[in-house]
Amino acid sequence: MSTKAHDPPLDQDPLRISVSSPDGDTVVVTVDGELDLATAGVFEAHLTEALATGRARIVVDLTGVSFLGVAGITELLRVRDRAAGRRAALRVVAAHRAVLRPLLLLDLVPGLPVHPTLASALSPLPHPRC
Repeated sequence: MSTKAHDPPLDQDPLRISVSSPDGDTVVVTVDGELDLATAGVFEAHLTEALATGRARIVVDLTGVSFLGVAGITELLRVRDRAAGRRAALRVVAAHRAVLRPLLLLDLVPGLPVHPTLASALSPLPHPRC
C-alpha cells in the first residue's frame, strides 16, 4: 500500500483540533486534517465544549481541513442548530475546494454562514435590536 505525498503519516493523528478564545464573546475551533466518519466524534466533542462556554459566537475554522466527509458536514449542521437554540452565532471559515465543494454541492452554504478568512468571521457581531 502506498501513501500519497499529502496523506499524513500512519503514526500521525489525521485530525488536530485546537480551541481558543480571542475575546470574551467568541470561541474559535480550529480544525486541521481529515474530517470524516473516523474523526467526527472528536470534532463533535470539541464543538460541544465550545457551545458549553455560553459565548455569543462560535467560529469553526476549517482552513486546514483536507477532506470534509458527510459525517463532518452532519456535525456542522448539528452545531448550527444547537447554536441557534442557544442564540449563539455560528460562523464557518472555509476558503478552499476540499471544504467548499461538498457544502456547495449539497446547497448548504445559504444555511451556513461561510467566511473566506478567520478575520472576516471574527468581524463584530451586530448589536441585538430591542
